[in-house]
Amino acid sequence: MRRIREYIDAAPPILAHIGGAKPETLEEHSKLVMDFVHLLEEENGLKEAVERCINALRFKGESLPETLQSLVTEWFYQGIYLHDLGKINPAFQSKKMKNEQVDIQKKEMDSKHSLLSSLLFLDIFYSEIEEKVPRNYQAFMAHVLYCFTYLISRHHTYLENVSDDKYFDALEELCSRVQRHPYYIQFYREAKKFAEFDLTGVEDYQREQDSHEPFSFYILMKLFYSALVVCDFYATYTYNVGGQKPGFRFLTEHHIKDLRKTYEDTEVLKGIRRFQQDPSSFDNIPINSLRSQIFLEAETQLLNRLDKNIFYLESPTGSGKTNMSINLALRLLESGQSLNKIIYVFPFNTLVEQTKASLDQVFPDDFQTKVPIKVVNSVTPIITKEDKRNHGEKPIDLKEEVLMRQMLQYPITVTSHVNFFNYLFGQGRESNLPFVHLCNSVVILDEIQSYRNDRWIEIIHFLESLSELLNMKIIIMSATLPKLDRLLLHGKEVATELLPNARKYYENPIFKDRVHVHFELLEKGTMDLDELEEFLDQLIIEKGPKRILFEFVTKRSAREFHRRILEKYEKKRPVILLTGDDHSYYRKKVIEAINKKEEGVFQLQDVILIATQVVEAGVDIDMDIGFKNISTLDSDEQLLGRINRSCLREDCHAYFFLLDDVSKKLKNSNDYRLEKDLRDREYQNDLINKDFHRFYQNVFRRLIETSQERNNHNIEHFLYMVQSLNFGGVADQMKLIEQQTNTLFIAYLLELDNQEKVDGREIWNQYKSVLKDSQLDYAERQVKLSELRQIMDYFTFNIFGEPVINDDQLGNLYFVEKGELYMEIDPFTHMQRFNPQKYQKTSEDIFI
Repeated sequence: MRRIREYIDAAPPILAHIGGAKPETLEEHSKLVMDFVHLLEEENGLKEAVERCINALRFKGESLPETLQSLVTEWFYQGIYLHDLGKINPAFQSKKMKNEQVDIQKKEMDSKHSLLSSLLFLDIFYSEIEEKVPRNYQAFMAHVLYCFTYLISRHHTYLENVSDDKYFDALEELCSRVQRHPYYIQFYREAKKFAEFDLTGVEDYQREQDSHEPFSFYILMKLFYSALVVCDFYATYTYNVGGQKPGFRFLTEHHIKDLRKTYEDTEVLKGIRRFQQDPSSFDNIPINSLRSQIFLEAETQLLNRLDKNIFYLESPTGSGKTNMSINLALRLLESGQSLNKIIYVFPFNTLVEQTKASLDQVFPDDFQTKVPIKVVNSVTPIITKEDKRNHGEKPIDLKEEVLMRQMLQYPITVTSHVNFFNYLFGQGRESNLPFVHLCNSVVILDEIQSYRNDRWIEIIHFLESLSELLNMKIIIMSATLPKLDRLLLHGKEVATELLPNARKYYENPIFKDRVHVHFELLEKGTMDLDELEEFLDQLIIEKGPKRILFEFVTKRSAREFHRRILEKYEKKRPVILLTGDDHSYYRKKVIEAINKKEEGVFQLQDVILIATQVVEAGVDIDMDIGFKNISTLDSDEQLLGRINRSCLREDCHAYFFLLDDVSKKLKNSNDYRLEKDLRDREYQNDLINKDFHRFYQNVFRRLIETSQERNNHNIEHFLYMVQSLNFGGVADQMKLIEQQTNTLFIAYLLELDNQEKVDGREIWNQYKSVLKDSQLDYAERQVKLSELRQIMDYFTFNIFGEPVINDDQLGNLYFVEKGELYMEIDPFTHMQRFNPQKYQKTSEDIFI
C-alpha cells in the first residue's frame, strides 16, 4: 500500500476535517478509512468479495492474468485510501479547513476536492498501464482505472453514467486548469511530473466498455463505491464523536447458537422435532403432520445442497412458509460459510409488519436486546417504542442509531422490495451505503411474483451474479413461484428446489380441497353489480352466517358495491370496506377485528368484507367464502389463500366473476400475465390443481420474445447499460414501481384506541418545524422525522395527477387543511376514512 504521505510535499499540515476537539489531518483520516476497510474484511468478507469479483472479470471471454488481477486489486484499495488526496488543494485548505498556514494566491480558486482526487489518482497510476500491462490488455485496464477515478469523483454525490462525456470533459478541463495554474497542486509531490500529464491516451481508452462481461464488472464497481463511501462515513463519524469507533452488528457464532436454541424452544419446533422422531405424534392433527413433513423435507434438501446460492421454497398457502424460512436461514448461518445476517424482503408493508410480529413471537424483546430485529421502511421510526423500552434508563446514542440505519447494520432486517432494490441499484451516496454490507447475507425474497414481470429477466441475472460474488444465499418463496432461473441467457438452471416434489403437497386434499372453486359466474360473461348482489342474497339464504370476502380490481366498483350491501345488510351483519385509500391504522383495526377470536373461535362469524387487491399476498385473514373479479392467475390464487387459511373448516368456497376487465385496462402495462385468464378452461384446471407451470411458461415465452425485439427495452440494451456503468439507466430499468403518484396530507382529527386524539394540522406543523430547525443536528432531525412519518402515515393518501386543492406543499406532499370535508365516518370502526370521490367532486366544483 502506497502511503499518502508519499504524495504530499507540504510544511503546513494538510487537514481533512475540523470541528472536533482538534483538526484531523488527511493522513489521519486516510488511515482511519483503511481501518474500517480492514474491519469489513475481517468481519464481513470484503476481501473475499473483491477477489471473487476480480476473478470473475472477463476480457474478450478470458479471465485476467494473475498479475493484472493483482493490479486491479491494488487500484481498488488504493482508490479508497487516496480518495481524499484532492484535499491538498490550497483553496480547500484555506476556505473549508480554515487552515491559517495555507495562503491562496487567487481568492476565486475552486475549493472542490473530489474531482482533483480523481485526476491525481489517474496521474499516479496511469503510468502502470504502459509499464506493467501487456499491450493487448492496456485498453481494458485503462478503462478499469478510469472507472475507479469516476467513482472517486462521485464520493460526495450520486452516480450517473461513466461513459457520458460529461465526466471526461470535466476531468480534461480541470487538468488543463491545473497545468496552467500549478499552485492548485503546490502540495503534491509529483507536481512537476503532472505538468507533462496527457489525457489524450485516456480518452482513447475510456471507451473500452464492450469487451468484458457486464455483471462482475458492474458489481465490482458498486462494491468499490460502497466500500469507499461507507468507510469514509465511518471514519468521519468517528472523528465527529471524539474518536470512538462504532462497532459492527453482524451475527457472531454465539448469536447464531442463541438464535437456534431460542427457536428450537418454541412449541411449534418442539412439535416438529417430536414428529421427526415419531411420525404418529400428529395423527390426530393431519394439518400439523403435513406441515411437519414439508418443513423437514425443505430442511433436508437445504442441508444436502449448501453449496448452492439460490433456493426456491414453493409451498402451499397455510403450510408455514414463514416458520420454514426462519429455520432455513438459521441452517445457512450454521453452515460455516461466513454468513452473518438475515434480510427479509417483502413487496408490501403489511407483510413487513406481519413477519416482524411473527419473529417477535419467536424471539422476544429481552432476546432482541442482544440480537436486534429491525424493520426498515418508510413508516417505521429509526428508534421504536420497543427500542426505548429495551434500553431502559440508559440514553440512546442517536448518532449511532442513525448511522446503523444508514448502513443497514442489523443482524436481522425486515424491509421492502423497493428498499432492497435501492440498495442494489440506487444512484445516491446514501442509498449505496448498505451495498457492501450485503456481503455474507441470507436474503429471503417473498412473493416475488408480484414484482414487475417485465423485469424478471434482469432481476434473475443480477440475483445470480450477486449471490455468487457477494456470498449471498437467496431463498425465494411463494405459493405461486415463477422459476426465474429459466430466464437466464446461458440456459442453466442455477436454483435449487427445496421441495422438488411440491406437487404431492399441493395435491394433498388438506390443501387442494380446503376451498371449493366455482366458475359458473364466469359463464354469465360480464356481470353487473345487480347480478352480483342478487347472487350474494341467494347465497346468504342458502348458507346462513358466513365470513365472506369480495375482492374487486377497482376502487370504484368496491365502493359502489359496499354502498349497496351496507344499505341492505347493515343491521344484520358488519359490512366492511377496505381499499388502497385507507390509512394503515384503519387497515390494522379492520384486520384485527376480522381475526379476533375468543376461545379459538372467530368473534365475527357473520361478516362481509369488501376489498380491493390490498388483501392479497399473504395478508393474514381467514374467511369462509370468497368472491373475486378475475385478473391474473397468480392473483386469483391469492384469493384462495385468504379462505380457510387454517385448513380446519369445511364448506368453504370461492367464486370467480368478471365485472371489470383487467386485460383491457392494463393492455399497455407490459404485464404478460394478462394475456389469458380464468375464462380459459385450461387455466381453470390449473388453478384447481395448483399447477402454475403452464401459466408462467407462457409469461416466460412472451418475456423472451420481447427481450429480443429491436428497441431500447431489449436485453442487449440493458446488458450494455450494465457493462458501460450507466448507473442512471440501470436504476431506471430496475424500478419496481412505475406509477407516479402525488401524496395528499389530509388534516383531520384522528382518535386512537386509547382515546388519544391526534390533530393532523399539529402533526404537519411539527413536521415542517423539524425540517426547518437549523439548531437540530442531522441525527436528531432524522430520528424526529422518522417518528413523525409513522404518524403522518395515518393522514397521507396517494392520488394520480396533480392535486387541485391544497394549502401547503413540501416536495410532492400536499397539505389539505380542511381535511374533514373529504372524510366520512366508517360505520364498522367508527373511524374517519378518506373519500377520494368527495375530494374529486369538490375540486371539480371549483371550476363549475
